[in-house]
Amino acid sequence: MTTCLHLFNSPILHESRLFREAEAMLGMERFDRVVVVATGDSQLPAREFHSSGLEIYRALRCFPSRLAPLRALQTVERRRAWIMSLLSFVKRAFSTAIAIRPEYVTCHNPTLLPLGWCIARLVGGKLSYSPHELEVWKTGLGQIQRWIVHLFEGLFAGRCNSIVTVCDPIATHYKTRFSVPTYVVRSIPSACVGSPPVMASERMGELRLSSGSGLVFIYQGGLTPHRGVEHLLSVFQAERVPHSLVFMGYGESEEQIRAATIACKRIALLPAFPLQQALGISALAHVGLFVIPGTVSQSYELCLPNKFFEYMLAGIPIVVSDNLVLLSRTVSTHRLGWVVKAEELTDFLRNFRPEMLSTVRSSVVAYAGANTWTSERKKLLAAYA
Repeated sequence: MTTCLHLFNSPILHESRLFREAEAMLGMERFDRVVVVATGDSQLPAREFHSSGLEIYRALRCFPSRLAPLRALQTVERRRAWIMSLLSFVKRAFSTAIAIRPEYVTCHNPTLLPLGWCIARLVGGKLSYSPHELEVWKTGLGQIQRWIVHLFEGLFAGRCNSIVTVCDPIATHYKTRFSVPTYVVRSIPSACVGSPPVMASERMGELRLSSGSGLVFIYQGGLTPHRGVEHLLSVFQAERVPHSLVFMGYGESEEQIRAATIACKRIALLPAFPLQQALGISALAHVGLFVIPGTVSQSYELCLPNKFFEYMLAGIPIVVSDNLVLLSRTVSTHRLGWVVKAEELTDFLRNFRPEMLSTVRSSVVAYAGANTWTSERKKLLAAYA
C-alpha cells in the first residue's frame, strides 16, 4: 500500500487545494492513502475523513501559525504553551509516519521542512516541498521570521525530491535557487457546479443589501488587514459609491467588518463555505475583488491565488490592483476584468456601470473553459512519479 503524508500548519477546514490534490492522487491510483497531519484544538476532531478521501490527523494542541508566537512569548505560560504545541505536533507527525510508512512526505510550510526531512529519512520516503507563495517574501513576516524561513529553505529545500509551486514566476525562483525538479500546479478548482441556485439565492437574499440600482461586488478569501480589507471597507462606505460589497471568508478582520455592516447597509459578511457552495454564491455577485493598497510583498506581486480561479469558474470578472503584477497582467492579457490603482478605486466604482460587464463576460467564460483542473492534476501526479 502506497501512502503520501502531508504536513500542514493548518487545521484543514477550507484547504480546497489540498482536497483536490488528495482526490487526484487517489482517483488516478497513484496512492492508496493520502494523510495529513494538521493543527487542532478541543473543538475539532483528532481524526477526520474528508469526502475527497483525505485522512486528517490533528495534533492535540494548536501549532502556532508562521511562528507568530515569536511576537507573543511575553510570559512563561505562553512560552510553555507554544513549546507544548510544537511537541504535540511533532509527536503526532512521527507516530502517524511510523504507522503508515509513507512513500512521500510533503511539507506545505517552510518551518516544517526540518521535521519533514527527518521523517522522510526515518521511513525511507521521498520529500516534497509545496510552498503556496514565495515563502521567504510572504506578507506579514517579521525580520526574524523571514530569516528562519530563508534558513530552513536553504538547508532543506535543496534536499527535496520535488518542489510544487502555484505559478511560473515562483517556480523560476525555486529553480534558480535550488537544483530540484520543480513543477507548477495552479490553484484551479475542480470542475463542479456551484450550490443549487435556490440555496445560493437564499444566502444572498438573507443579506438584505440596500444597493438600489448598484451592482454587488464580492471579496472571497482570508479577512486580514494585509489583504486590503480596511481599504475596501473605506471605499464602499463612501456615499458616492452606489454598489454593495459582500465579504465571504474568515480572519482577524471579521469584527471590523461586522461593525461596518451595522453602519452601512451596502456591506455584508458571509462565513466561509465549502468550495461548491462558495462558487454558487459568488456566481450571484457581479464582480470579484482583489485590491490591496500601497506597496505589497514580492510574494503578492507574483501571486495567482485560489480566489482568482474561483471567480473565473463562478463566471464573474475581477477588479485587481496594479501592484499585483502577475494577476493584473493575466487580467489585462485575457480581458478578464479591470486593473486599477488601489487609491483610485473609489472613482472607478463611482463610474462603473452594468453595461461594462458585457465587455468581458465572454472572455471570462472562455478562460474558465480553457483552464481546468484536469490539466493541472496531470502535472501534480508527475511531481510524485
